[in-house]
Amino acid sequence: MAIDTEQDQQGEIARLRAELDAKNAELEALRSRFEAENTDLVHRLDQFRAIFENAASGIAIQNVEGVITAANQTFLGMVGYGRQELLGLPAAAVIHPESAHRTLADAVRQGEAAPLRDERKLVRKDGSSLWVDLTTSVLTEADGTPRGFVCVLHDITARKRTEAATRESEQRLRQLVERLPVLIHAHDAQGNYVFWNRECERVLGYGAAEIIGNPGARALLFPDPDYRRHIEKLHSDASDFAGWEAETAAADGSVKTILWTRISGDSPLPGWAAWETGMDITERKAAENALRASEHEKKLILDTISECVLYQTTDKRILWANRAARALAGGEPKDLRGRRCYAVWHGYKKSCTASPCPVDQALRLGTPVEAEVEGEGGRTWLVKGYPSFAPDGSLAGAIEVATDITGRKRSEEAMRRARDLAENATKMKDEFLANMSHELRSPLNGVLGMLDVLLDTDLDAEQRDCIQTALQAGEGLLAIINDILDFSKLQADKIVLSRRPFRLRHTVRTVCNTFREQSLRKGLDVGYDVDAAVPDTVIGDEGRVRQILFNLVGNAVKFTHQGSVRVRAQILRKGADPRQARLLFTVTDTGIGIPAEQLDTIFDPFVQLNWAKNRKYEGTGLGLGIVKRLVTLMGGIITVESEMGGGTTVHFWVNVELPG
Repeated sequence: MAIDTEQDQQGEIARLRAELDAKNAELEALRSRFEAENTDLVHRLDQFRAIFENAASGIAIQNVEGVITAANQTFLGMVGYGRQELLGLPAAAVIHPESAHRTLADAVRQGEAAPLRDERKLVRKDGSSLWVDLTTSVLTEADGTPRGFVCVLHDITARKRTEAATRESEQRLRQLVERLPVLIHAHDAQGNYVFWNRECERVLGYGAAEIIGNPGARALLFPDPDYRRHIEKLHSDASDFAGWEAETAAADGSVKTILWTRISGDSPLPGWAAWETGMDITERKAAENALRASEHEKKLILDTISECVLYQTTDKRILWANRAARALAGGEPKDLRGRRCYAVWHGYKKSCTASPCPVDQALRLGTPVEAEVEGEGGRTWLVKGYPSFAPDGSLAGAIEVATDITGRKRSEEAMRRARDLAENATKMKDEFLANMSHELRSPLNGVLGMLDVLLDTDLDAEQRDCIQTALQAGEGLLAIINDILDFSKLQADKIVLSRRPFRLRHTVRTVCNTFREQSLRKGLDVGYDVDAAVPDTVIGDEGRVRQILFNLVGNAVKFTHQGSVRVRAQILRKGADPRQARLLFTVTDTGIGIPAEQLDTIFDPFVQLNWAKNRKYEGTGLGLGIVKRLVTLMGGIITVESEMGGGTTVHFWVNVELPG
């Protein structure tokens, strides 16, 4: 029994020892596996540390309070901090104020735990900034409780600079396109307007807000449905076009002609599938239409005139001819165009040599030239050549205008012969009048002389009255003969003015005294006034001055029944020469006056006042005509002022010289 018990005990001990050995072996195996796993874990941790430190991306770890607890070398290089400087700082210390908005920590506190990706602007230790692409994830405990955050950062500063440069470039391009003096608009892929520059607004009157994004924009610009469908079909076509004219409705109701060019494919700005540049050619089209209309009108005008008009090149080839020229040449425009003018008109094989050609001379001299040219059939042509210049100033050709002046030349020849005959007749008349005047004056002077002698004899009253009447009639006849002789000399320009010194005051006094007896009989006051500035002696034709005054004072006395007749003389300096002067005379009366309608003709030859054509005022009508011609001959002017019943004033001046 005891033996069994001992055996049982030994067996239990053996079993226990065996179990203990098994446990030790199992424990050894666990220890070996733990050591292996620990070694692997250390290795992996070393690998993680190496990856963490050497990662191309910046990595930072912060606790739930937002304090940085770890950071790799890349992140330290990004922010410019040393490790010991950075660890323990709040994450906000490296975040730029512009990016200090909602973080993952804020989201976690609000019950959200999804990773957060964002672009943030950081601030370096030195104050400079950089942009990063930030991905933030939550680190949790085994039970899911957040214990921190891991932040992975990629430096995108270069990309942001590129984007900023791109945006700036796009902005500059947009501003440039916006301000170009060219119409520019763009469409998206659906054909909607996405751009409408200022020139479009200025020319068409629609603001960008009215066009961009407006599905009915095309209806505004192209109200005609058929025309609009044509436009839409053109825009739906993928091909580009250039130089397409579109009639476009403006906001003010007018229609503008726009010359469009479409460009698709490479777009200068985002969102542009195709864009078009345009030029407002409304005024140019109107000018072209006006020019065509003007050219048509000019052609009509040139075709209706009787002159032959041709346009030629510098080598005398005809480019254009009007209807008269075509009719003369006997051909249509196509028959003349390109032919040389001398071959058309004269059948020559080379340029005209018989006489100088005005067109040749105009081309050579570059100025208009005209000449008379003898043509076939005894006809005479007035040919005018006008050089034509190109816009750059070079000689382009010449315009030839030919007028048939055969009839005019014959008329001129007939008129020349008639003029010669008239001049000969006038010469004969003047010679006859001069001869007859001399022939009449000689016996008449004898008769007057004998009557003067007879008055000195012993006569009774009746005889003396008869002789005085005969003497007055003879003196009147002599005055008429003298007027006729003077007028004929003036007509023939045979009067020569003398230049002798004379005493003007004496001359004026003599004229006034001549009419003293007649004025006393009528109760008139005839007087004169010579200005003190007038020299005692002047140089000129005293006889003609006396003749002018005699006629004017005589008329004044004749037509004045009461009141006075006054003669006034003044001197006027003519210019810088102190020896040249003008004598201004004024003859004033208080007579019956001259009708206003006859003032313009009072100095014409053989003209008398209508109411004066009676025996009381009869005369030849030559006196004032002679006066005007003498005044003009002496370089002066004569004028008259008169009022019916209020008298007459005559002003005239003549040129004289002053003694040195």
